[in-house]
Amino acid sequence: MNIKSIVLTAILFISISSATKAQLLNPGPEAAKLNALQQRFVDDRFGMFIHFNIPTYMNQDWPDPEASPELFNPKKLNADQWAKAAKSANMTYGCLTTKHHSGFCIWDTKSTDYSVMNSPYKKDVVKQFADAFRANGLKVMLYYSILDTHHKLRPNQITPDHIKMIKTQITELLTKYGKIEALIIDGWDAPWSRISYDDVPFDDIYHLVKS
Repeated sequence: MNIKSIVLTAILFISISSATKAQLLNPGPEAAKLNALQQRFVDDRFGMFIHFNIPTYMNQDWPDPEASPELFNPKKLNADQWAKAAKSANMTYGCLTTKHHSGFCIWDTKSTDYSVMNSPYKKDVVKQFADAFRANGLKVMLYYSILDTHHKLRPNQITPDHIKMIKTQITELLTKYGKIEALIIDGWDAPWSRISYDDVPFDDIYHLVKS
């Protein structure tokens, strides 16, 4: 390598390094907004995560994806008791599992028959949760799984109808229950789920949530 090549390489390296440093120091308004949201979540500190679904009655983490809705009949469900327990522990929020990996929805959804509305219980659990926690001065957050074994939403099996279902369900969750402080999405771009951001387009879901 001659002197001119060495000098040119050095100049390029310095230029790239300077540009990268400038990007880090001036990340732009969107990054600043993200930092503020992340800090707000950290400041919430302590909350109640409620994993309540068909597995509650089967002593399993992931039940048979064909488990009958007839198994779900929480006659003594009292969301206000959940909220008061959270409040008494000085928690600031509650987060409810609206749909876990087996695909059973515990809200009144138009996207599938595999839901609480076709169980013996026939009441919208998400609504009860949101109303109770909000009435007790607690923030409302929701959990939602992209991976869905009942609806065959699995790696290399995803169709346009699956994407439509996901968008419908997320839209319902974010528009029917008042202000939702956070939506935790699971089973997506994880080594164990193997559903990538290409299989279920990240940008599409991101812009839907932000709309």
